[in-house]
Order: sequence, then C-alpha cells, then structure tokens
Amino acid sequence: MALEYEKIGKAIEHSQNVLLKGWKKLRRLKRTYMGDQHPSGDDDKTTPMNLTKIAAHVYLQQILPGELRSLITARFPEVEAISEGLERGTNERIKETHTGRETAGATHEALLAAIGGIVRVGEETTGIVNFPGVGDVPTSATAVRHIATERFFFDVQAEQWPYITFAGDIFTVPLDWAKSFKGFSSKARAKLTSMRLRDVIPGSGPARQVEQQPSDQEYQAQTQIMAVWLPLEGSAGKTAMLVPKSFDLLHKTGWDGPEDGPYHRLTFNDIPGEIEQIAPLELLRHLHAVSNTILVKMMNRIEASKEIGIVEDGDSELAEAIIKAKDMTWLRGKRGPEPVQFARMGSIGGDLAAMLIHMRRLFSWQGGNIDLAGGMQAQSETLGQDRILAAAANRTIQAMGKRVEEFARGIVRSLAWYEWTDPIRERVFMRTVEDGGHQYRFPSEWTPATRSGDFLDHDVQVDVYALQHRSPEERLAALRQSLGDIMPLYPLLQAQKGTLDVRELVDLIAKLRDLPELRRIIRGTTQRQPPELSEPPQKTQSQEDRRAVPQRDEELEMAGQLAAMGSKEGS
Repeated sequence: MALEYEKIGKAIEHSQNVLLKGWKKLRRLKRTYMGDQHPSGDDDKTTPMNLTKIAAHVYLQQILPGELRSLITARFPEVEAISEGLERGTNERIKETHTGRETAGATHEALLAAIGGIVRVGEETTGIVNFPGVGDVPTSATAVRHIATERFFFDVQAEQWPYITFAGDIFTVPLDWAKSFKGFSSKARAKLTSMRLRDVIPGSGPARQVEQQPSDQEYQAQTQIMAVWLPLEGSAGKTAMLVPKSFDLLHKTGWDGPEDGPYHRLTFNDIPGEIEQIAPLELLRHLHAVSNTILVKMMNRIEASKEIGIVEDGDSELAEAIIKAKDMTWLRGKRGPEPVQFARMGSIGGDLAAMLIHMRRLFSWQGGNIDLAGGMQAQSETLGQDRILAAAANRTIQAMGKRVEEFARGIVRSLAWYEWTDPIRERVFMRTVEDGGHQYRFPSEWTPATRSGDFLDHDVQVDVYALQHRSPEERLAALRQSLGDIMPLYPLLQAQKGTLDVRELVDLIAKLRDLPELRRIIRGTTQRQPPELSEPPQKTQSQEDRRAVPQRDEELEMAGQLAAMGSKEGS
C-alpha cells in the first residue's frame, strides 16, 4: 500500500471515530422519532403522542419539491437552441436517476442528522464490455444516490464544508462481483472478504439496531467498498476505491466531473466555526420526551383510578338490587335517601394536564410555531395576531425551503454537466415552431455532435422549480388568472399575428371540469387542422396585410368573458 493511501486510511479512521458520537445520537433520535414502532421492538418506550413525527411531517410538506425540473437559459440568442436541448436532456436524466426521490430522502435525513443530508451524483460502473481489438472496457451510467449518515465520512478537521480535504462513502456490492471485477487491482481484490457495515465502522454496532442475519444464512455474500473523493489532489482532484480497514487501493483515477465534486450536502442550522449542524428535530427531542412522559403518567393515573359503591350492612333490598343491576336498567322502589354511596379513588390531576398543554406549546414554539405552520389550530384570540404569527412561521419555513432549493439546484446542475459531457447518449425531441398562427412540429436531435462550444462557454444557468400537485379546480383557477393577465395584451398579440385557440381552451376547461358535454355545446365553424410536419406554406401579400390588421374578434370576447368569470369566482 502506497504511503499516501496509508495516511488517507488513518485520516478516515479518525473521521469515523469522531463521527461515531453523532451516529449514536442519530440512532437515539430515530428511536425517539419512531417510538414503539422502532425495529428494535422496544415496547417499553410508549409514545402515545409522536410530536417529532408531526413536526417532520409539517416541515416536509412545506419544503419538499413535488417534482424537480430544470430551467436552463442562455445569455446569448445564438445558443438558445442548444440550451433547449440541454434542458430537455437534463429533465430526462432527472427522471432516469429518480433525483426527486433521492433528494426527498436526503431532506428527511437533514432534519435528523448532525452532518445533514448527503446526495452523491456521479458515474457508477455497470459492467465490463469486451470490444474486439480494444479489450475490456468498463461501462457506466449517471446515478443520484442518497447516502445514509452511517455510510458517509469526511474531513472533520475542516472548519467549513468548502475546505474539506477528503470525503467519501461506504457502499455494498456482491462479494463475488467485486472479486471478479477486472477494473480493480488483483492484489487488493484478494483482500476483500464478506463484511457488513457494522464490521467497517469501529464501535458502531448494527447500523439499524435490528437482529442481524447470521452470515451463513445470507442469500448472497456482501462486501463493503470505500469510495473517496480527494478534491486537492492533482489539478482537478482524484477519486479512489479502497478496501475497508486495510485501505488497500482497488482503483484510482482523476476526477472528471463537476467542479463542486460528487457530494452535495443539505443543512438547516449551521454553527459558525463548526462543520456539523444542529438537526431541527434534535432540538425538539427533549420536549417530545417530557411531553410523552407526562402523557403516559396521566394514562397510568386513569388506569389506576377507581369509582366504587359502598352499601352499609342492613340496607334495604333495593340496595342489593342496585348492586346486581346492569347498566341502563330501571328498578322499582321508594324514593328516599341514596341506598348506595360512591367513592372515587385517584384522578388525572389538573397539574399534569396544565403541564402537558404548556409543554406542547413550548414544542410548537421551539419548532417555529409548528401548529400554525401546519394549519392545526389558531395561536391567538384575534385574526390580526394570527396573521403576524403565521408570517413569522412562514419565514422559518421559507428559510428551510430556500436551503432545499439551493441543495436541489446543485444536484440538477451536476446532472446538466453529465448530460453535456456524455460522449455516447443521443436523444430526439419534438420541437414546435409557430409561424403566422400555425404550429409546425419536427424532430430535433440532441447528440454530442450538436453541442457546440463548452458547458461554461454558454453561460448556462440552471434553475430548479417544484411542481406541487394541484387539483383540477386549482389548475382551472390558475388558468383563469393567467387569462386575466393576458387579455389586456390581446390587441398587441393580434398585431403580431398571434391568435387565441378558443376551441383548445374549451377542451381544456371541459377536461379540468370533467364536463365533456361542454365540447358539444360550443362548436366552431371550421375544423381544427392537425399539426404539420412539413415546411411552413408560403404566404401571399394579401394574407400578410389581413393578418397585420388588429381586430377585436369573437375569440377576444369569449376569452375576456372567461377571464371575467374567473375574477368574479375568485373574489
């Protein structure tokens, strides 16, 4: 083993020992988070009111993107067509790599873990292909992976994330595959053995705190491999694959990826001078525990409380009949003093009930007015005060949402880089061109040959927006609002030979309203022409003159009425 990798191995071991305390805190928080539903099966930890789960649900509902999309723009008109191809290719890659799912997983973990949520974006080896005259060539594909906290390590000596000298993760592969993979050093491959994550992390114990399957009962023997990114090595950094514990070098290569590296990190509560954060749910753990302790004590008091009837010796037969009577039955007898007296033992106690209410309010306040942010209850006696509190709660949620948006933007930008530099992948998209009120569609190829210049030369910016799920009524309201914004510009649209397809608008409204009869009520005098694949037809001078005259026709009137209807319904 080379001296440099011996030093890296010692640095990794030190990192794991330092991070071990945080991993144990995370496991403890997960037990609190899951309560008696934790896989460890500890039924003694009763959690009748899972406040941390409620808080996480409120946060995630507000900050998680529904569906990731890239919006790539170019500064210069000359490269707009290339930017359009890059945007479509990146969006396809987002779907192929399940980026939204992995981003959501990392966001959830960032609420729990001190190191935050980690996502790795890079090329993963998929196999070996033998080319005649060339030999064995590794094949790879772009992958987006959420890295669990226990599997991640980094330079803990750095004061801030941009200054780390190494970072990496531990991943699991079949042992037989790793030993036969020709891309690894044959000498290092021989040292690979069947191992699990708990065998790699010193003193960590089982990663998921559940009963582990004996190795002789495994369906397929597994081993662990360390992937390490060294950003300061060489001109652009290096990546290395190491055997855990012995740190023998399996494979190394220069870093050929985005300048930000393969790892993207999400945190919410940074501490100046510290590389780890205070996890939002860790701040709420103690209040969650105290609240549930009070509630369990109240439940125990309810079970211990009794209400009994006392009958004195020599009482009438009516008292005996009352003792034997079932619930909601009537007895005959003379009215008089109560023949049976009742005694009550034990009660919940107003002090515990008041303390529980106070703890729950503290929990909501500590979490940034969770009750108000989640729409669960009012926080004050007046609407004006609630609006002020809601604005403050929204600012907390918005600050977390901006962190998630920045996190997702970095991931999507890396995917755009891999889409741009892919030397093999070819895609075909349908492009639409409008001319004289007609639309023409034709296939457009996106291949390495069609990408001119460099990824950075085009000054391409990547923006990420979230498409939250909207009901048909919400989409219809958005359509009406958009039409209300467009209608004042309709004369200018006509002057530029634009038009409004009312039949298409009616079809869309009928679909959103689930009212197909609307299509039969509103009919046009001409049939709509299907999209053409040919070149736009040549126009005569008389046609040009007619189109150049702006007219307030039936389309404008109908669309204006629709926009007015929308504004009335929304008011």
